[in-house]
Amino acid sequence: MKKTIMFMAVFLLSMFIVMPVHAEEAKYTALSDVEVLDVADSFIEGEEPAYTIEGNGTENVVITIDSLALKMVPKDPGAGKTIDAGWAGVRVYAPKGIKIEDLKKSKYDHGGREGDSTASWWDSRDSKTLPETQAEGQYFDFYMAVTEDILKQFSEKKSNFSYTYRMDWDGDKTFDQTVKVIFASNGITLQDLDTNQNKVLWNEEKYLETSKQVKLSVVVAKSQKDSGEVEPAKSYYYDKGAKVDQKELLAKLGVSSKYTLKGIYADETRKTAFDFSKPLENSTTIYVDYVLKTKEETNPATGDNLLTYVSLGVIALIGALGTSLYLRKVNE
Repeated sequence: MKKTIMFMAVFLLSMFIVMPVHAEEAKYTALSDVEVLDVADSFIEGEEPAYTIEGNGTENVVITIDSLALKMVPKDPGAGKTIDAGWAGVRVYAPKGIKIEDLKKSKYDHGGREGDSTASWWDSRDSKTLPETQAEGQYFDFYMAVTEDILKQFSEKKSNFSYTYRMDWDGDKTFDQTVKVIFASNGITLQDLDTNQNKVLWNEEKYLETSKQVKLSVVVAKSQKDSGEVEPAKSYYYDKGAKVDQKELLAKLGVSSKYTLKGIYADETRKTAFDFSKPLENSTTIYVDYVLKTKEETNPATGDNLLTYVSLGVIALIGALGTSLYLRKVNE
């Protein structure tokens, strides 16, 4: 009886070793929330921005502003506008539960921008009136200048430009949170100071002309059995005359593996396949269609997986039998 129990224990242990183990992911406690300011803020003049936020509430927040139309505003040092520029902004809220005495000691900096240094949140406030114990809802507002010179400079480099801010929330001289704001140079429209003329100083057309690039707009359509979804067009920029690498492009699109690629087309009617062998000479739009996989396609190796586990079980069983026979021989 003892030998039988030992055999079963060894067998179960062997099976446990070969079965997959799923570790539970650790939960992260939010530091604070970040939002992009719009034209409701008196500092900003223009149109609503299109943007994405990654890592909101964590130590590292990345905001990507894909498109934004700004009006140039005359400098007004008294209002904090030190140069003629279009202005964008972000708001970073204080962490939930922070004590007011810690918040008064908090510091921030502009990520090493020339001429900037760590500053005190409390000293930068116009009003020194705060609840004695409640810091909920307090925030930093950061404003970023966008000028024609900046846009020209980064278009020549064929790159985006960014601003980085760091917060030391409790004043212990250690930065707790970083917020990086990335501007897509090609997506910015900047209007002249003279709003009557409404002269465009900078837009995507000027970006493409200066950077000698072309735009590839990609429309992704994902269809299921009885429905479909068409995503907003995504834009990618290539040097004029360059060829598009299909594998790299599909990787950038990041469509779930639940879908199968149906085709990539050069026209909206889906009659002409896009030719990846030809260089891009002009900006163009392509259409990428996916279909949802069937259950069989989603789990093509179900039988193989079963066979694998059975095989592993047999191996474990053989190992357990060998161990049991060895123990029996020793005991005898």
